[in-house]
Amino acid sequence: MTMAEKNSSTMNQRGDEIVVAGSGEMDLTNLQRFQDELMGASTSDAPVSVDLRSVVFIDSAVLACLAEAAREMTDRGGRLKILMVEEGYPLYVLSMVGFDALMDFVTVPA
Repeated sequence: MTMAEKNSSTMNQRGDEIVVAGSGEMDLTNLQRFQDELMGASTSDAPVSVDLRSVVFIDSAVLACLAEAAREMTDRGGRLKILMVEEGYPLYVLSMVGFDALMDFVTVPA
């Protein structure tokens, strides 16, 4: 499996909201496209959601990216929304590091 096959990311507009979605294993080796999309979205005037429902692994590089986007959103009076599967790995990690104080979590059943 190549790095390109390990994950993917997309950015879509849903109404007035921008949704940046990741999938698979997200880490430093394959984060660039997701990071570029998220940082572009977080500096816009639109509300931003990150869809991690199809993500099975995240590392500290992803955490740094999400924290930076959350700071951007907070600086302009918004709040980053994260969509995740209940009891999934991303929810566990983001909760463990206290990101629920920086962003809004929305969970769905597995």
